[in-house]
Amino acid sequence: MIREVGINNRIYDYDESRMPAMYADSGDTIIFNAEDFVGNLLTNEKVLKSHIIAEGFVCQPCNGDVYINGAEPGDTLKITIDKVEITADQGTIALFPPDFEIYGKYLDKEETMKVPLVDGKAILFGGKLELPVKPMVGAIAVCPHGVAEDTVTPGSYGGNMDCKLITEGTSLYLPVFVPGALLNMGDVHAIQGDGETFSALEVPSRVTVTVELIKARQEKWPVLETKDKWYIIASADGLDTATAEAMEAAYHFLVSRGGGYDKKEWIVLLGLIGDVEVCNVVDPRVAVRLGIPKSAADKIHF
Repeated sequence: MIREVGINNRIYDYDESRMPAMYADSGDTIIFNAEDFVGNLLTNEKVLKSHIIAEGFVCQPCNGDVYINGAEPGDTLKITIDKVEITADQGTIALFPPDFEIYGKYLDKEETMKVPLVDGKAILFGGKLELPVKPMVGAIAVCPHGVAEDTVTPGSYGGNMDCKLITEGTSLYLPVFVPGALLNMGDVHAIQGDGETFSALEVPSRVTVTVELIKARQEKWPVLETKDKWYIIASADGLDTATAEAMEAAYHFLVSRGGGYDKKEWIVLLGLIGDVEVCNVVDPRVAVRLGIPKSAADKIHF
């Protein structure tokens, strides 16, 4: 069945006590309608982020929650990204110095930049540069248990991972912590570099996913499956800790599934072909991913 979450179902934290916007079953297709990170309020270059903050706006609304019938703590929710549509003809970059510890000090003033999107390309600097648009889902989450995390913070529940590989054709596996999982998403970017070292190109969106419930199996951290690799995505207060978490989780993910190698061989293989890549360094917690090529792990399945 196809279900759709209305754009007015905004959330600003991952809170298990909130009533869900709708219910869905394993196997359903769900369409999420998400505003951009400032609620589509920076309508032109005269409107600044500081203006809407002064009026009480909280950044990064996400769309949800969706209660998945039958989901229980200890399960995994598989979310396959079927389609990511940008629902505007321009993207937004808020040049807001307080947001950026490194680059913020080089900005002379606060500005809002509107970037035209034409034929799958972003037109920058008055037409001097065209970049291909590669839409990705910055925030996709289930609800954690016992604490209401805000939507700008990544964690074991997913959240604002800002992983540019979460795009059409990939599948994300999230551990379920509360009954119904309570799935939500938002913060779609038209373009983003690894690390999101400054701002991504923020856009409103329509994201179509298919959900599948995997009973009684769970990893500590989100797992992303692309055409060519498995990725473990971990987050922490610093890059060293996040990387250590991803390394530990990758080891357990592979060893628990066997895949034709013993634990010593997996350790060696992780050192030879495991790639640590940075997802974001700007959120309250940084996020990294550790990728394992499927060519060396062809017997591994979630």
